Amino acid sequence: MAYCFPHLFNRTVDEIDGERLYMWGNVPCPQCGNFERVASRPFEPVEFVDVEAELVTHHRWATLSAEEKRRQVDEAMTACRAEVAALIAWEP
Repeated sequence: MAYCFPHLFNRTVDEIDGERLYMWGNVPCPQCGNFERVASRPFEPVEFVDVEAELVTHHRWATLSAEEKRRQVDEAMTACRAEVAALIAWEP
């Protein structure tokens, strides 16, 4: 399931300056760090900001045993399936 890719990928990347990298999906609020957002809409007016991007590495992942990698994948897929089930069950 392509929807689950972020759940998996985010577990393989190393922290940058002690912070977890979030690239897609459930991204924390940049102000308070909370994952529960009331809204997720573009800011108006649109503002482009240049940022320096750090190199993404996978050193920690490379040191894990095959068994630990499978456990991490199982946990990520369990979380993703729960999220998908909640989306399917959601009623506006």
